[in-house]
Amino acid sequence: MFRPITLDPKTAHPCLVLSEDLRSVRLRNVQQDVPSHPERFDFSATVLGVESFTSGWHYWEVDVEKATRWQLGVHGSSASRSASGDKVLFTGSIMGTDYTFWAFPPLKRVSWREQMCRVGVFLDYEYGQISFYDVTKRSLIYNFSDLAFQGALSPVFSLCISNGGMNSDSLSICLPHVSSCNGTFSPQSSLV
Repeated sequence: MFRPITLDPKTAHPCLVLSEDLRSVRLRNVQQDVPSHPERFDFSATVLGVESFTSGWHYWEVDVEKATRWQLGVHGSSASRSASGDKVLFTGSIMGTDYTFWAFPPLKRVSWREQMCRVGVFLDYEYGQISFYDVTKRSLIYNFSDLAFQGALSPVFSLCISNGGMNSDSLSICLPHVSSCNGTFSPQSSLV
């Protein structure tokens, strides 16, 4: 079920810098000179995973600790790269000590009182379900259900470009944190 995710350079917005191992993404304040590609995002600072899913269960984890504003989720293969597109997303925003999280569509504020360090994403394609977990607390954050997936879905990673300010936010894809001294964590056993 765990899927090692690799970031796809040809989809990366010009403000994003990918690590050599394609497992981390960092936001730059200046766009890089990158070759034009029909799969490249030009609307938002977004990059997709190389992997795409048309069936089955899939799980990946992302370190969000070094990002103040970020989005994680899945992106449909038919969605636009030059507009907000057709995505299922969980969004985090940290302004000082105020932590705000949103799930959409539909837009819903998610109550969470602390900064998250690592977020787990669980996709069940056949059941039309995507769930987000606070891996550190071993808690379900939000569960989307009864979604009608069509076509391939890819993991999506976005960082928010700041207006004029310096920003070096980053996201890193992690190996799963699957055990602790209290037992084993299984995403499907925690679904609501």
